[in-house]
Amino acid sequence: MQEARHEDPDELQPPSKLNVVPSGQPVKYLGILFGHKLPQDLQIHRLNDKFLSAFQLWGSRARTIKGCKLIVSTMLLSLLWHVTAVVPVPASIVSGWQSMINKHIFGRKTLQSDSYRPLINSTWQYENKLGLGIPHLASKLRTQRLMRLQTLMQQDPLNLLAPWKYLVQRQFSRTLNKLFRTDYPFDFLQYYPNPSSKWLYLWELQPLWHDIWRHWAAVPLC
Repeated sequence: MQEARHEDPDELQPPSKLNVVPSGQPVKYLGILFGHKLPQDLQIHRLNDKFLSAFQLWGSRARTIKGCKLIVSTMLLSLLWHVTAVVPVPASIVSGWQSMINKHIFGRKTLQSDSYRPLINSTWQYENKLGLGIPHLASKLRTQRLMRLQTLMQQDPLNLLAPWKYLVQRQFSRTLNKLFRTDYPFDFLQYYPNPSSKWLYLWELQPLWHDIWRHWAAVPLC
């Protein structure tokens, strides 16, 4: 006679191993927030708070302009690049970051509300050879965007298109609509992402690639 087993109901019906995150709740993967129906600027606002608070943590560890530049380049800006590589940053946020960097390097300020008086003309603040060589965030973000575009345009070995490139080209095909050519998927480089255009369906494009396109369109051709 088989002995009766008193098993835990959870063992008879094990719970699902797939965790479903509610809408509006972010999940961090490789330092980037993912989720359903998240506020568009959630990642950037959190990064902004983290970046500005880091000045109070590291700001007192340097006493000279050279030391402050070193702290900014190594400890502070390293907080940004991993996120800004895949998340568009509003111009107002970039301006605020640049202002805080200048305040810290010139006056060892650690709060956004602190005031300072620059010791050198703005022309020479960001010049590497003849000036102070202060990091210029807008230029570095533009470099990130153009390098991402260059990676998209690079030919894959054996003409095997990477899956992420296929998805990006599919977005641009929907965005350009009748202007898109399958034999040359980079026609968008010849256009400006004008939000008022009736030929371009910009809502089909992911915000990062919209930002990349906008940075490319701002590059002078001569």
